[in-house]
Amino acid sequence: MENIEQLIQQAADKDYAAANTTFVDIMNQKLHDTLEQEKIKVSGEIYNGLEPEEDEQLELDLDDAEESEEDEATDETESEEDEVDVEDEPDTDESDEDPEES
Repeated sequence: MENIEQLIQQAADKDYAAANTTFVDIMNQKLHDTLEQEKIKVSGEIYNGLEPEEDEQLELDLDDAEESEEDEATDETESEEDEVDVEDEPDTDESDEDPEES
């Protein structure tokens, strides 16, 4: 908790270099603690025969995301169809021919 108070004070003092260092230290400590907890859990499962706990995972509602992606793809296709490249169309106008050739 002391590190968090120190980080806040450093940010308030606009000492961003020191605040960055303190922030990195806080995040490294949190990462270390989390990894240590995971090691304990896995070793308990392996050596003590404990049942693995199912981690609670959030499910994403992909139906809305798929619909919005389809809408975006449809919009892009429609905008591409609206743009017509005149140079790629064949020249059907015969008025460009030299009148002497006729």
